[in-house]
Amino acid sequence: MKLAVSVIIPAFNIADFILKCLESLKDQTLSQDLFEVIVIDDVSTDKTMERVKGFKQLKNLRVLTLSVNGGPGIARNKGVKAAQGEYILFLDGDDRLEPQALEILYQNMQGGVDSIAYNWAYSDDIAKTPRKRDFPYIAPDKADFIQNYLGMSVSGDVIYTTTKREIFEKYNVSFLGGYHEDIAVIFKMLYLSSTIKKLPEDVLYLKNNRPGSIVNTITFKHVDGYLGSWPDIMDFLVKHEGAAALEQYLNYYLRGINGLVYTLIYKTLHTACPDDLAARKKIYSYIFSALQKDKFIKGKKMSDFPKQTKKDIAAHEYYRLVSEDKLSDEIILAFENKFFRTTPVEAIK
Repeated sequence: MKLAVSVIIPAFNIADFILKCLESLKDQTLSQDLFEVIVIDDVSTDKTMERVKGFKQLKNLRVLTLSVNGGPGIARNKGVKAAQGEYILFLDGDDRLEPQALEILYQNMQGGVDSIAYNWAYSDDIAKTPRKRDFPYIAPDKADFIQNYLGMSVSGDVIYTTTKREIFEKYNVSFLGGYHEDIAVIFKMLYLSSTIKKLPEDVLYLKNNRPGSIVNTITFKHVDGYLGSWPDIMDFLVKHEGAAALEQYLNYYLRGINGLVYTLIYKTLHTACPDDLAARKKIYSYIFSALQKDKFIKGKKMSDFPKQTKKDIAAHEYYRLVSEDKLSDEIILAFENKFFRTTPVEAIK
């Protein structure tokens, strides 16, 4: 029987979570004859692979291994190349799928749609409140979609969309190394999809919002991943739409840079190191250094960047403070309190 879906799971030191992930696939209402599960070991040093290899309740479970640790993107690339299903679904090894997820997707695959976007909720949310709110911005018109994505109105995660495998193969869509590599890949997946079905009412994916997950961590490598995704997207657009794309979408590109900077600062303050001012200072300085690597903003003045939204204004203030070398403890705390805290707090000791 032809496989409908290949579930790709990158795995690195998630021994405490991987069994629940696999059990959620074992409990799928869709026949196991119609899907395969590919777990890619990213050179784990705990008992992750021992537990995966000991799991015998999935009919089509394969385990692949990277020779060196490459990050989730490199692991996903290996999984995609080995996949045999008509569609690719990315699942993080510390997350789960709802029991009916693959069956709902299978039903919606009939007719040959290129991609299907679906909703998600936090796994500890009893109410299973839908969290994906970007469905209106996944526009059928290419120009509208590009503007919406560069304007950061569309989620940069690949785990909430399943896409035909032939799109990855035909257009050589692959992940770069490092972190947050899916920001550019989901853009390419949606851009290259002629037909996209949206399931805003269907919560199919359950996200584990654990402190140590990639989404809640900010290091220099995470900064590089975030900011490196934007020039990758613009290179892709120039390749597919011509050099005029740079001028056509530059303002949206710059607004997206503002949004990325805002997001990095917000996550650094609220999740990565809320109690370590010295660590935050290092990351704030590095963000500005990383921006200098972007060939599409070299030579741009601060006045070239949009300054309309709250995120724009916060980013402008950040650019000014860093460029003027005004990152004293007092100035940073005042900046954070003004733009990134709903209720100002006392100085962090």
